[in-house]
Amino acid sequence: MKDRLSIDSMAFDRLGYQVSETQWLFKDLSLQLPFGEIIRLISKPGGGKSTFLRVLSGLCEPHEGIVNINSESVYDQSFDEFQRYRIEIGYGFDQGGLLNNMTLTENIQLPLLYHKILDEEAVRTESRNWLEFFELERAATLRPFSVSGGQRKAACLARAMVTKPQMLFLDDPTTGLSKVVADRFALILSQGLASGLYKYVVVASEDEAFWNFFDPIVMDLNSTSPLQSKSAEVLHEG
Repeated sequence: MKDRLSIDSMAFDRLGYQVSETQWLFKDLSLQLPFGEIIRLISKPGGGKSTFLRVLSGLCEPHEGIVNINSESVYDQSFDEFQRYRIEIGYGFDQGGLLNNMTLTENIQLPLLYHKILDEEAVRTESRNWLEFFELERAATLRPFSVSGGQRKAACLARAMVTKPQMLFLDDPTTGLSKVVADRFALILSQGLASGLYKYVVVASEDEAFWNFFDPIVMDLNSTSPLQSKSAEVLHEG
């Protein structure tokens, strides 16, 4: 297996994302993410959760502030320089995110092949395991436009998890999944946190059944003090 970089810290400072001259989705956010914890991301309706997750993932540059991984600025790095961190980020899109010219199997295999993490036989085995985990065997050779929304969501999650990333940023991960698969996913995520596999996990979800598997720290994008205690009441979602 390819040598991997250890992710030891993640933080952002004075982060802001502007959608018009007078409107910011979020502004002046600063935080050292807690190591080994799962964060429940909340906001007012339209408050920028999806955008915030993309910013943390290196997919969407903020208009203000910086995102640091291991004290290195994400958006000051070249595409090639950021590759060593990209391999450690699993991002689960709310909608879309799969390549329509590839089958579900090929989509799941893509990050393993791109980053050259495993040999081809191991890639086939690993993708098959995730297809079985998410009950996608019958849709394995189909393309995203030919399957249900729940199957697309499951394939997107499988692709996010397949590299065993140290950082996970998940946008409504259980939407469209059956209860059996959603519970199975929550359980493996909680086990990964407990074992130290996943070091930084941020999730936007209103699925209370999912959150029953965790004792999350709450982060409110629209608060002047965004990080709340584990016992904090969730006041609003959207």
